[in-house]
Amino acid sequence: MQVDRETFSLRKVSLDVLIKGHSRRLLDNSCGWVKPDSLTALMGVSGAGKTTLLDALAQRMPSGVIQGEFYVDGRPLPASLKSDVDYVRQQDVHLETSTSEKLASVEEIIHLLNMDDFADAVVGLPGKGLNVEQRKRLSIGVELAGKPALLLFLNEPTSGLDSQSSKAILALLRKLAAGGLSILCTIHQPSAMLF
Repeated sequence: MQVDRETFSLRKVSLDVLIKGHSRRLLDNSCGWVKPDSLTALMGVSGAGKTTLLDALAQRMPSGVIQGEFYVDGRPLPASLKSDVDYVRQQDVHLETSTSEKLASVEEIIHLLNMDDFADAVVGLPGKGLNVEQRKRLSIGVELAGKPALLLFLNEPTSGLDSQSSKAILALLRKLAAGGLSILCTIHQPSAMLF
């Protein structure tokens, strides 16, 4: 899955939303970058604005006005951003009857995610079928199948996981970054042990 990546950067990004008829600034002059082939984390306490910033960067805000500058290798961001990125949500949402079928295009992803042993398993309902860590791996795999050309966004990839599963998911993300994927995630339980 080695692909040449480019640096994604943002400058002076602000987000204003309308709340009860009044404009409220949720982001104010945010700046940063994601280097190619790296795992970058937005860390902070709950309510600090991590998900809001991630959603704004991924252009997934349902409302509001985003201002600022977005660049790819110093050039203005192309209008095709949504087709160049994929987004793993905090909550894993899968049909309970789905399987991780081995189609030619996803066999490599199944192996990369260490899902070979349960590739034919039925997802099932939470608590039955795939466990929480396996569901998170499946969520990541679904987005990897979209072949993000620029960036993979993950919202709280360790949410709901125990410490061992959190370490396993972050090890997987480091492996994906080392393999050529640029990753930006939010995380509310930062630990030197995990990074």
